[in-house]
Amino acid sequence: MYEESFRTPFLLRWPGVVEPGRRTELLSQNIDLAPTFLEMIGSEVPARMQGRSLVPILEAADDDEVDDIGWRDALYYRYYESQGPHKVPKHEGVRTRRYKLMVFPELDEVEMYDLEVDPDEIRSVADEPAYSGVRARLEDLLVELRSRYDVSEDW
Repeated sequence: MYEESFRTPFLLRWPGVVEPGRRTELLSQNIDLAPTFLEMIGSEVPARMQGRSLVPILEAADDDEVDDIGWRDALYYRYYESQGPHKVPKHEGVRTRRYKLMVFPELDEVEMYDLEVDPDEIRSVADEPAYSGVRARLEDLLVELRSRYDVSEDW
């Protein structure tokens, strides 16, 4: 869930719809790709899909225009494999535009980053008193998103 792997570039050319050079900092995930492609070809997006079509972002002139339609303000992430080739411990987390909270249940550790102050995620602020309110909000948001995506608390 660190930024080096979490921030995957998405490049798209759609003449007549996407303005050349359009960039966005809005939060999207791979679960948004299928609904996007279905909408692009005029097919209905099944209600069971968890993602959202990126077409409103692609058609918008800027991010402010998209914010007016209520685009998501947080992402949920879960990594289940701890014995795979990467040897990364199981973890889950939530990311907003500014903050990221990561929970490692096998290690009994929590990391939290203020991406505005520390975009390279060098120093966790999870245990800093100045960030206790932010951490509490992110922990609540993590529970909410886990429920929204129907993810079990069991690993």
